[in-house]
Amino acid sequence: MDVTELGFRHFERSRRVVRAEEKVTVLRSAMGCVDTAWVENFEYFRTQIRDGEFLVLERRAEHYYRILSIVKQGSVLHEVYGIAFDFGLEFGFDEAVEKEVESYTSVPVDFSDCDDMRHIPFVTVDGAGTRDLDQALYVGTPDDGFWPARPECVYVVWYAIADASWFVRPGMALFEEAIHRGTSVYFADMSVPMLPHALSQGIVSLNPDVDRRALVFIMQVASDGTCIETTLRRARIHSRAKLINEDVSAFLANPEKHPWMKQDFARSLMNFKEVGLLRIREGRTRNVVHFNRVSLDVGLNGVKTSFVLGLDIRADVDLYNEQLSLLCNMEGAKILNELARDDPDVLAIFRNHEAPSLHDIEYASEAMNDIARAQNMPACWYWDREKCSLADFFESLPRESCTFDLSAPPAAQKAYRVRQAMERAVLMMQRRSVFSPEAGPHSALGVNPYARFSAPMREIVGIFTHKEAIDAEFEQSRATPRDEMRRIRERVIEASNQAKSVQREVDKAIDSCAIAHVVSHDYDYSPADRPRRRGTILGMKPSALYVRLDMPPIELKVYIKDIADATGMNWHINEEMTIMSNDDESIQYIVGNSIELRVLSYEAERKKWRVIPV
Repeated sequence: MDVTELGFRHFERSRRVVRAEEKVTVLRSAMGCVDTAWVENFEYFRTQIRDGEFLVLERRAEHYYRILSIVKQGSVLHEVYGIAFDFGLEFGFDEAVEKEVESYTSVPVDFSDCDDMRHIPFVTVDGAGTRDLDQALYVGTPDDGFWPARPECVYVVWYAIADASWFVRPGMALFEEAIHRGTSVYFADMSVPMLPHALSQGIVSLNPDVDRRALVFIMQVASDGTCIETTLRRARIHSRAKLINEDVSAFLANPEKHPWMKQDFARSLMNFKEVGLLRIREGRTRNVVHFNRVSLDVGLNGVKTSFVLGLDIRADVDLYNEQLSLLCNMEGAKILNELARDDPDVLAIFRNHEAPSLHDIEYASEAMNDIARAQNMPACWYWDREKCSLADFFESLPRESCTFDLSAPPAAQKAYRVRQAMERAVLMMQRRSVFSPEAGPHSALGVNPYARFSAPMREIVGIFTHKEAIDAEFEQSRATPRDEMRRIRERVIEASNQAKSVQREVDKAIDSCAIAHVVSHDYDYSPADRPRRRGTILGMKPSALYVRLDMPPIELKVYIKDIADATGMNWHINEEMTIMSNDDESIQYIVGNSIELRVLSYEAERKKWRVIPV
């Protein structure tokens, strides 16, 4: 059958990942089954497919597909797809969603309700692999003439956010699907998108050298980093360039000799850094603690046959970008809260983060000081809650404690490991943030209220908050009755909170799978020849030590029973849970110390491995 006979356009980049079942008669995914009769090359591949294998399908037309690849059991990619399948994640979209996408991609975008901001030299700043560009920025000054700033204003931050709420509206299949998914889920260099790529990487994304719709936050920043005024505009923008974090870092390190100095966005990038630093300093007044987190970055090699593990280390440019995103979310929350106070029909959603209890803070303080005491650290390593905030305490620690460097002197390496143990003690008392219809404090950021405006192509809550702010701020008519929108808001909140939980669980599953692949090879060697893996003892409890490896940077439990069985010794932990010793105290493990581990046993089916000190 010729595809053109069906009368449908080819849906560019539309994919389905389905699992073969019931003797290869059923092709199933979270979205439902695909009839094998509608897979144009199925008969050709039938004898090559086994139950449990995944097929990557490309949509050729409505209900019509072809097989692009078969993902065999036992492969790394099969395990990754299996995790997605187990969590009900769907790569593709149904025909109703695709038809709505086609209705947008087949006609020019309407800019009639937008201010023309194409003269503002916006750019996007993202990671190298980012293709869904939610935000573009320009950081100017009052004398650039783009905005009538107040006298105390030093910088004017123009923060453009993709106008997803114009494309995805209540009553549409796109909106329903976005609620169902809640968010885009990311794992192992892949993503299950909330919106089809034709939108999220196409006509909604703030791509360079094309006109795009955006909700622009114009934020005036004073010399102390505070935002003194924010204005919202719906605008037509034209990004000058898609910039990569590493390239921006290179420019900021030596701007005068960089070829970008000839570009109209060069001064903006230098201001971008200055505002980022101002906002970081301003955060200290809100007792915002900047943790030196090092996390595992799990990817796949180019042909997707093995995992690639690396360190996810945040560069300075990431921190500057984060500060602008946080500022936008804080200012958006203020505007939304004020609009909701004036008009009860404005349906806000906030992100609240409950503060730790006094008991939790006292416990963390004691734990940190116990670690310092066990390590015989200088006086500056003891936190006195009556004298300084937690943010100021961590800021006062030696700079060498912030950087992991195996070539650094032993004292610097010790400072880093002790700090990691202390930070874990603080993080253990933190509670999870939740989305709520009521404004409340976000304790980690020291603000009230806080909302999510900056990622509308990846979070349904962003689409909703944009819509409510835009409808009220620009006095647009509301197409959906308020009672219905209240019900929709409840669904958005539930979906958003659930989606955060799913992302956490997917991260854990992918990390476990990747680590098992890497470390399982250790078990191929005899016990004496197995690789030694160095890490930091972060904490203890009566049954186990908690260790974070240097590479891969994962946290492990080292069971004391396993240590006792391997050494034939008895082990005791002190009352403060900071030192574990054998009977004669000839061997000691101290929280904040380095430790070398090797694999004791590996359970392939559970992807679980047990380790003991070397």
